[in-house]
Amino acid sequence: MESAGGKKLAGKGPAVTLINFEKDLPQFTLRAALMLERSVTAILWGESGAGKTTILECIAGLTNPDRGEIVIEGRTVFSSARAVCLPPQERRVGLVFQSYALFPHLTAEENVALALPRAERGRAVEYLKRFRIDHLRRGKPPLLSGGERHSGDARPPRGRAIWDQDS
Repeated sequence: MESAGGKKLAGKGPAVTLINFEKDLPQFTLRAALMLERSVTAILWGESGAGKTTILECIAGLTNPDRGEIVIEGRTVFSSARAVCLPPQERRVGLVFQSYALFPHLTAEENVALALPRAERGRAVEYLKRFRIDHLRRGKPPLLSGGERHSGDARPPRGRAIWDQDS
């Protein structure tokens, strides 16, 4: 529990994390609702483009929900109703970013092709199919979701590892 100023009130129940917000995205409205007690580990998973990265960015304060509330261990860090929006450095949230390492001017297919030996570059679509993102082959990184960029990551080590398995 907390006071209106966002300070924790001692002895008023367990510190919980409450996530209950909506964020309007170009394709859909993302709705997130979750309540966790202290020391609980949660896993966030879903299909590519479902909004997992956006949820984490909202919790960390890198982007803001359009409506709702985020309470971390009993402390409100975002509330549209009460006009609360703490900056990222005051939220005490750690976030590991996805490593894109993609060339923004190339398509997903071209990015994957660059990770392959020259003689194998024509097989880039095969690798996109393995990650189930071949429908994005002509998409460029700025138009892909965080998960889609990560799945199609064209870093040479990933491309070589997959290529070596087939050799």
